[in-house]
Amino acid sequence: MGGTIETTTGQYKLGTVSLDKAPVTIPSGQTVTITLSGSLTSSGQSDLANNFSGASSIDVTAINAAMTLNGVSQSQSGPQEIGTVNITS
Repeated sequence: MGGTIETTTGQYKLGTVSLDKAPVTIPSGQTVTITLSGSLTSSGQSDLANNFSGASSIDVTAINAAMTLNGVSQSQSGPQEIGTVNITS
């Protein structure tokens, strides 16, 4: 699982993320919390500094997201709202 992360406001592309620990087993009928990790691009760092200075959190969206489930790959056709993430220095 992975994709490109952008800010919901302004659609600034921040970087890419991927599944922190793969594979993940999800028992039938259950849910699990997964962790995605990644890094900011240099332009993503600049966009955060220039457009969200002083913010402690921002809303982000995944674009170009894809995941593989039981060997079958699926791409997201549109943006997927992730929610609010904290900004740390």
